[in-house]
Amino acid sequence: MKKFLNDLREELKKQNLTDLEIEDILSDHEEMIQTAIDEGLSEEELAKKFGDPKKIAEDLADLGAKKESPGSGAYESWKSFDPEDTLDVRTEMVDEDIRYRPSDNGKINVLYSGKGTIGQYELTYENKQLFLKAPKRSGIFSFLSRSKALDFIIEVPKDVRITSVFQKSVNGDVKVEDMKTASFELSTVNGDALINKSELGHAKMNGVNGDLHVTDTSMKSLKFSLVNGDLSMSGCDVKEALNVQTVSGDASIKDSTCAECGFHSVSGDIKGEEFYPKKVSLKSVSGDIIIKNKEDRGIEIVRKKSVSGTVDVRVENQE
Repeated sequence: MKKFLNDLREELKKQNLTDLEIEDILSDHEEMIQTAIDEGLSEEELAKKFGDPKKIAEDLADLGAKKESPGSGAYESWKSFDPEDTLDVRTEMVDEDIRYRPSDNGKINVLYSGKGTIGQYELTYENKQLFLKAPKRSGIFSFLSRSKALDFIIEVPKDVRITSVFQKSVNGDVKVEDMKTASFELSTVNGDALINKSELGHAKMNGVNGDLHVTDTSMKSLKFSLVNGDLSMSGCDVKEALNVQTVSGDASIKDSTCAECGFHSVSGDIKGEEFYPKKVSLKSVSGDIIIKNKEDRGIEIVRKKSVSGTVDVRVENQE
């Protein structure tokens, strides 16, 4: 299973899909494969069922190209600012997608794309704070708002110390790559979020229906709060506490470490693989919370409680 998913990841990268699209595809295939394994399919049967990773990637890329609107992806420069030594970033989006990435010209740059009216958006840079806000959309025509929304890219030079980032979204997706900040807070309702190769300091992420993906990222502390959306986290290091609270969304944490963690679920499942906290507190109503590792590193179970779900920390050979 791992080899298939790794091969699929590499093939998807060759198709120039975004990191968020790749993580969504891998998450879906992992779930389908696990379901097939639970149903008793052998490795040979799995290979026949899911086919060639290269063909899958090509088919998915073709499907995405058909859905792509003409001219999408072309960004124009809106405003640039000469940065000071520190920076706070605050954005409030509705339907807009937003992406954060490093700047290569020494300036803070804001770019936009889409058919909306840029003059309706508020953008300021004052007292070391960058503020971007979307116009409010309400009334009987609010269902048409996505066609009028713009998408944004915010670029910040790597030598500027970002002290805090506050990102609020309703329906838009959020992508963060190669960012270093002392504090990071994300709140989203229906949009998905991808955090990749970043250092976020003390982080807090809230999601209702959107999915959250965090990969190859380090944090001092991290708190997730989920309702229906799912969480996937891999290759991450949390120096202090990691807390995950979910109502019905599922969470998957792989190849990651933290000092201590608290998992609390109502009906969603939380799964840890090659996940090595020093201390854990596990609490569930009906969801399953299972940490399954190949090595015994002496994880201390501070609390383990469940009404009807399975709650356990296991050491077993998964080969």
